[in-house]
Amino acid sequence: MSRHSSATPFPGANFRNAGEIRELVGCDLLTIRAHLLDESRKTQAPLERKLSPEAAGDGIDPTRATIDPRQSAIDRRSGAASLRKGQIDVRTSKTDLRAVRVNRFRSSLAKARAD
Repeated sequence: MSRHSSATPFPGANFRNAGEIRELVGCDLLTIRAHLLDESRKTQAPLERKLSPEAAGDGIDPTRATIDPRQSAIDRRSGAASLRKGQIDVRTSKTDLRAVRVNRFRSSLAKARAD
């Protein structure tokens, strides 16, 4: 569904039922689970194309997009905050893993001494 001649395919995925698949008829690429594909094949209802390049992005001209500097700054800060949070989570996980290993070592050492 490339209105702007994009070479990038836009896949549709993670469907819960065959009805969701029918809503995306016209999408460039769909990844469909086998059981949903079988269910779709059994349906005799005609498929109507709901997505098309002509209807994509009505009223939006990507060449004339405006960027709000304030929102852009907020987005950058929130991205940096997310990155820091992720780094903290990784460090915490490593610390927790080390503590588990140390405790296992201590308990196996105490068990060996007891024997």
